[in-house]
Amino acid sequence: MAPVPLPLLLAVTCIFPFHAAYAQFPDGIDMEAFSKHLLGDHIFDKYKKDHICPTSSCPSGYTPITRWPLKLESDGCASVGALPEPGEESGMDFKHIEQCCHTKNACIQLCGSDKQKCDAVFDECMEEACESLPANSQHVLEDMTEEETEKEKEMCDRARQLMILYGQMSGCGPYDAHQSLHCECVAKEKVDEKRERVLTEFYKEYNPESVNKVKGLVEKAKGKKRAVFNNILMGLVKKYPAAIQKKMAKTK
Repeated sequence: MAPVPLPLLLAVTCIFPFHAAYAQFPDGIDMEAFSKHLLGDHIFDKYKKDHICPTSSCPSGYTPITRWPLKLESDGCASVGALPEPGEESGMDFKHIEQCCHTKNACIQLCGSDKQKCDAVFDECMEEACESLPANSQHVLEDMTEEETEKEKEMCDRARQLMILYGQMSGCGPYDAHQSLHCECVAKEKVDEKRERVLTEFYKEYNPESVNKVKGLVEKAKGKKRAVFNNILMGLVKKYPAAIQKKMAKTK
């Protein structure tokens, strides 16, 4: 039996009434369990296994490197498409994980990133954001009662579960498109030179006083797997979130 097409799955998970889901899952919606309930374990697991996304590649003698200028754009959690309206009816609220969504969107746009790793880091970010409420929130929660705060955490966690499901079932299309847009193939003997330029321009843009760190970072990645340089660049994006151009989600 062929896997259920992604558009159909997303339509079902978004349109299926959430109060009906509660009836199946009295302790709250576990979105992965919900999907397995709809599709069956075998189809769900096969779909996930068949959609491991290979990283970008170049012809022999060349290495994919992040293009400069670096243009990372994000419309937050809305990047996955239509989301349930936050509130009592959906039992979800996305505002506390919005920055995690921005970081995830930036991650898959960096050349050579690993989609599965981006998804894993995204999950960790969301879990921490929800569990540490209200301490880490940019939204005013101090006046909430303990019961209201617990409800806020539950809504945050349900939003987290939905975003995990989207990440698992989104396929490789968006990731591949970003990699194609943000990568360029560079001759291997010029890789260090290109990396130095990317990091130098990054620091000039976001922290000119630290541009002297560039040579050490390039040396750290020299001769290593591409993931090492990618981790360095992702670390800088997290440290300087202004590198992510945040776009307003379209309203109805």
